[in-house]
Amino acid sequence: MADSDDDEVPMLPSAALLESRGWSRTLIKKHLDEPDLVKKRFKQPGVIHLFSLERVLDAEAQPTFQRDLEKVARRRHTGRQVALQRGEALQEKARSYEPQIATWLERATPKKILLCSLQGWVPNGSYATAQVPNLMTTNAEYLLRLARNYVRHECSDWDDTWTGYRGLPGCQESYDLARTKIDQAVDALLERRGVAKWLDERNK
Repeated sequence: MADSDDDEVPMLPSAALLESRGWSRTLIKKHLDEPDLVKKRFKQPGVIHLFSLERVLDAEAQPTFQRDLEKVARRRHTGRQVALQRGEALQEKARSYEPQIATWLERATPKKILLCSLQGWVPNGSYATAQVPNLMTTNAEYLLRLARNYVRHECSDWDDTWTGYRGLPGCQESYDLARTKIDQAVDALLERRGVAKWLDERNK
């Protein structure tokens, strides 16, 4: 391994191997091991590991590498399929929360929904004597985001459902798919309940 600025030998960064040539970190370690050159990032912390293009091509031409590459591709394909199945299951659960969330929202005015989101209060709780943020000046987009997060976490079983998937292969992709679905449902219910309209008209 070298540590210099010599660019005469064509080099590939490890990120390019990972992203465009199908390599994994395990394949890099097994078939290339140490980088041929280490360079400091420009105006950023850390370093870039560079590998000789000739050495990369030689490794890719080996039958052992091709067999390992096929195994990695199969694992990635299986992982994507499992992630999609888990994502579909989570999305189905997210859709099932809509009546539960709608029932919760029907018991509160738009203002009370927002106050609950800011303070963590339940709709039937009393906030008359508490010191609360000024809802007349707080950014509307920020308040809507807080309301969405509050409703998702406090007014459904989302957290318990997601905990059952946490740590499983493909869980982040599953989370992203289902999180988008439940957020869309919550946004639609908040819109139907008139929360955005209340924020638009609060200073009129």
